[in-house]
Amino acid sequence: KKKHDQKFWHKHFPFAVRNRLLHSPYVQTKKDDTINSLSLGPIPLYEVYLFALMPVSHNIPSWIMAKKVYGSFGSICFARILNISLAVGWAYRMTERWALDACRHIKFFGERMEMAKKNGEHLKRFAWMTLAAVLSPTAVLHYCTGITLTAAFCHARSVEIIMLQKFQVL
Repeated sequence: KKKHDQKFWHKHFPFAVRNRLLHSPYVQTKKDDTINSLSLGPIPLYEVYLFALMPVSHNIPSWIMAKKVYGSFGSICFARILNISLAVGWAYRMTERWALDACRHIKFFGERMEMAKKNGEHLKRFAWMTLAAVLSPTAVLHYCTGITLTAAFCHARSVEIIMLQKFQVL
């Protein structure tokens, strides 16, 4: 059996969020309702909310600074693009990790790949494999992160241009 099938990493990383969820097999409850398996204990719901709200909460300091110091938010279009792409990528990835506890559509694609392999349909197997790779939560997070970084750079340049115009350098 492969290490993945034996859940090797689950046992060796008890601090991972999946292992800190209340109904995880790695969190044991005694008869007196105290949890004894992990020193960290189960992850509280407020930590999940704080982590899930990161795409929104990370902007608050930059919005305050932009308005107070620069007097402008820069390009609203690029600000919207970077916020939306970050939120979509983050939500898709976090939903898979915490809510679904595995990516169901990737498992579906894996089953289809195995069927195609058994039937000798190599092109169909390649298509299922490509679809699984493109739609995997980690890949979607990376696409969205690329869009976020590009839009953030453009947004920062728009703020810089506004500032240079304000000080009549341009």
